[in-house]
Amino acid sequence: MKRIVGGLIILLLVLCSCGKGTLTWQEQYDLGMRYLDEGNYQEAVITFTAAIEIDPKRAEAYAGLSDLYRAVGDDDMFRRTLQKGYDATADMVLYDKLKSSSQFYMRYGFSFFNQLKPEQRKFISDLVDVIINGDKDSAWEMLENTPWEENHTTLYTECDQVRIGVNSETNRIEIRPRNGIGYYCSAGKTADDWTWRDYGTGACENWTWNGEHSLYSESWFQARIDRINFNGQMVDGLLDGRIYITGTQTYLDDIDEHENVKTQSLNTTKEYDRGSLLPITDERDRLDGVFNASYSKEDVESIKWGD
Repeated sequence: MKRIVGGLIILLLVLCSCGKGTLTWQEQYDLGMRYLDEGNYQEAVITFTAAIEIDPKRAEAYAGLSDLYRAVGDDDMFRRTLQKGYDATADMVLYDKLKSSSQFYMRYGFSFFNQLKPEQRKFISDLVDVIINGDKDSAWEMLENTPWEENHTTLYTECDQVRIGVNSETNRIEIRPRNGIGYYCSAGKTADDWTWRDYGTGACENWTWNGEHSLYSESWFQARIDRINFNGQMVDGLLDGRIYITGTQTYLDDIDEHENVKTQSLNTTKEYDRGSLLPITDERDRLDGVFNASYSKEDVESIKWGD
């Protein structure tokens, strides 16, 4: 059914030119509602779309077309139609309908992308570009200078078919597609001078981390510098199974001059069970890595971004 409805868009201009294009907005809309009630979705797509072309500022045709896509189970087009309608009309009925269509949209801190401040839209677009292109240094620098007016702010949005979460307290961003490769990046410094930089990629399924996951982490604290790679699996956003950890830990006798450097290699593993770190059985496994702060089972709802 989705293919049938989607394919109709290609035929729309041809069909509209065969008589229906001379009808008024009200006539097109009334026909669309009649076809929708009858289950004649092919004709309903044509007439609702024709009504929108006649007067794109009237919300009713967008609502009718969105109801059609919901009826055939095309949630993606359902939301796109509502978003397009709200952008064109600023109609609050369309907005409320769109907002309630996804649990992600109802999260505290969520804003539709076009509702963000211009500087925030530009910041997020530029940051997403550099992260996807693998430019870690530029991404880290941007995250240390977010254009947020206050701290402790978590912002969620959706842009170009990816969902994005930005936390200005931890200078962290997550970029997740519905299905495909997502990205994670963070950078910052605490009051006690612990500095960190992370960059990771991982498979996503239904907007949530699922599959192979890798993370590179740099951190500095007093006389210690860590450069570590983590590789493993995530299931429903939780670390699961064996995590492989490699890298170096460097200790400095003189922090300012970087003198008498001592470096040791790391090659170890950690075991997780759905987000819970299993008991350490080997003293060599003790490592203060970023994955020690894994999501717990109690946090599982906060890391699912699906519908």
